[in-house]
Amino acid sequence: MTFDDALRMCQQAGGALGQLLVDGFTTAPALMSGLIAMMLVPALALGGVVVGFIARRRAQQVTATFATAVPVETADNLATSCAWITIEGETPPRRVMAREMLSIGRQDDNVVQLEHASVHRHHALVHRAADARIFVRDLSGRGGNGVKVNGERVWSRALKNGDRIEVGAKVLTFEALNA
Repeated sequence: MTFDDALRMCQQAGGALGQLLVDGFTTAPALMSGLIAMMLVPALALGGVVVGFIARRRAQQVTATFATAVPVETADNLATSCAWITIEGETPPRRVMAREMLSIGRQDDNVVQLEHASVHRHHALVHRAADARIFVRDLSGRGGNGVKVNGERVWSRALKNGDRIEVGAKVLTFEALNA
């Protein structure tokens, strides 16, 4: 068999398959649509799993790159950090802002993990702005449990020494030197 013969056979098979599809849609369009959907759903589901895996991996990389929480007792130099968060009822209770961001939530990829049903998987972010002020930002969304600073619900707020932050039912206190 030559290459031209193989090519001709493939074209005929493709033409026959195409004609079979056309005949199937003409005769039973709902059945053919269902069969095609059944073939596409697993591929789309697999694509969703791959996209979810990639998104989780990137979130872990961002967290590892930009945020680190260190218990105060093990911090080398608290004065260089200048800020920390105390979490009521947690051990260790304090987390130093050793980097620019602290992600807070129930999911284990957060820097500060709070295991409580009222805390969203990715609930809040505490970050240092370019002007050295430290902000808290609500990530829970409009329908979420929100973030409160000193009893007032906020979407984003600059923090001051002694501010009480409520993330769901969990209570954190922001403490800073020269803040």
